[in-house]
Amino acid sequence: MTAEEKYFIYCDAKGNLSAREVCSVSESQWYTQAISLDTHSIRTFRRDRIIEEVKCKDQLPERLDYHQKQATKPDSSLAPPPGVIPNLKRKASHSIDICFTGFARSEKEHLAGLAENAGMIVRKSVTTNLNFLCCGSRAGPKKIETARNQAVVVLCEEQFKTLLRTGEIPE
Repeated sequence: MTAEEKYFIYCDAKGNLSAREVCSVSESQWYTQAISLDTHSIRTFRRDRIIEEVKCKDQLPERLDYHQKQATKPDSSLAPPPGVIPNLKRKASHSIDICFTGFARSEKEHLAGLAENAGMIVRKSVTTNLNFLCCGSRAGPKKIETARNQAVVVLCEEQFKTLLRTGEIPE
C-alpha cells in the first residue's frame, strides 16, 4: 500500500467512463482499492476495468475525452477467471477466503452462513490467503490496515451482499 496518488481512466459495470484520482492504493490480483480524493472514502475498482493509468492529474480530462470519443472498453482478458469472481462458485484450485469483523455475534454468524453457502471459506482472522475482509460498524482500524497492507479487499456488509448477489463489488 502506498500513499502516493494515482490517476486513471475507469470503466464501471454499466460502461460509464470516468477519471479517477486516488491515494493509499492497495492492489490484489483482481482489484485495486484506494481512497478516492473526491469522496475521501475507500473505493474498489476491478483492475480489468482500468482503461489507462495516467502519470499526471492534468492529463486526466484529455485522456478521458480521448477514450470517450474512441468508445474504449475494458480488456476482458484481464477479468477474474470463472469460478473465482464473478459467480463465486468454489473450485478446488481457487478458494475465496473471507473474514468478518466488527459485527455482533448473531450478525457475524448470519453473514458467515451466507458466505459458506456461496462456497467461501470463513476465516477468523486476517491471514495471508484472505481475499476479503467484511467490516461492521465496530471494526478496528488496525485490522483494516493490516488487511489493506496485505492487498485484501475491504468490504462493508452492503458490498458483501451485493458481491454475493451479482458477483460485483460496488464502488
